Amino acid sequence: MDPTSNDPVCENPAPALSEGRAALVPVAHLLHTLVLIAFLLVNSWLSARSPHLVTGAYGKILLYLRNIGWECAAVAYVWWGVRRRTSLRELVGGRWRSAQEVIGDAALGAVVWLAIMLLLGVLAAALGMLKADSVERLHEARQRLGFLLPGSGVEVALFCVMSAAAGFCEEVVFRGYLQRQLAALTGSERVAIVAQALLFGAAHGYQGVRRMLLIAAEGVLLGVLALWRKSLRPGMVAHAMQDAITGMLAHRLR
Repeated sequence: MDPTSNDPVCENPAPALSEGRAALVPVAHLLHTLVLIAFLLVNSWLSARSPHLVTGAYGKILLYLRNIGWECAAVAYVWWGVRRRTSLRELVGGRWRSAQEVIGDAALGAVVWLAIMLLLGVLAAALGMLKADSVERLHEARQRLGFLLPGSGVEVALFCVMSAAAGFCEEVVFRGYLQRQLAALTGSERVAIVAQALLFGAAHGYQGVRRMLLIAAEGVLLGVLALWRKSLRPGMVAHAMQDAITGMLAHRLR
């Protein structure tokens, strides 16, 4: 059954992201949102409890392809829920209309990525994750994330594709869909930014509690950026850069 079929608001398209506070209108049925949140949390819980075994010559390649598929499936589910009221293009904030806009969003995304790195560094230091004697924490990080880091050149290339997919898809899901939906449900954009950021961190259970807190802080910064720019594009650039550069640096360090 289509969860939007009996909702009288379905026939009234939601305003575009660029219309600011007028956009505090639900973009999907509440049931659709609850199912998405439940799936994100259950998937995170399972990923935190289950060991990530990557075996065989193509193990990581298959893992990356699976992750790309999951990201695309999440966006497809979002599209299915919002299609009666708005569109993915409106969730993103429209499309580029000139080369200047592309360059501007890319430049802003790079600046935001630097801000994210600075923020995460400060928070990691505050949480004691950067101490010189944190050998056990370093070993724990390798155990938790080693399965995901690329090794060969082919894996690095596919890791970058996966990072780009995550940059686009996760921004659509968390900043494009959940942030707007939670703002409409709570009546507060500030509450929505914090709530989607907490869900963003909670969705990464395989990284451990401390890194989930760092990811939530990153989600707050990206949420503020989306609200300020009325567009997800700069955040997509920053998000993709964060994931891709982290993977490539890990590859070089290995």
